[in-house]
Amino acid sequence: MRNHSSNTTTEDLKTIAQDMLRMGKHWAQSAQGWLDQRRWDMQDGDSFRTHGFSAADAGSEPVRGGYRGVGPRDYVRADERIVEEINEQLTDADDLDASGITLKVENGIATLGGSVPQRRMKHRAEDIAVACNGVRDVRNEIQVNTL
Repeated sequence: MRNHSSNTTTEDLKTIAQDMLRMGKHWAQSAQGWLDQRRWDMQDGDSFRTHGFSAADAGSEPVRGGYRGVGPRDYVRADERIVEEINEQLTDADDLDASGITLKVENGIATLGGSVPQRRMKHRAEDIAVACNGVRDVRNEIQVNTL
């Protein structure tokens, strides 16, 4: 191993830097190739199935060129469907006591009311509502009941 004190020249440092850049590009290209192959496998459904998963398990992973979430022009999700989905998500949230929460949706605007025992639950409920398809805005009027 070379002593890096005064023996290292500027040319040596340039050579080392160039080697590092080449290796970095090589690793980046290899990683990109691997990711591209996984994306194709997910589209075909083969790779995940061999590991106990199917392409459907990839779920929300974006696939290059995919159009998930792009609906027909002028489509507006019905308020009733938004209420149903938010209620299901609030009910399924293991970290949220939703028993004191009320929900109203008008024209895609969700209004959360009622009370929860902890501030983080108030914010969690809002996060759930915001993530629902068709929600244009969320008004969080939940009170934190610190008894």
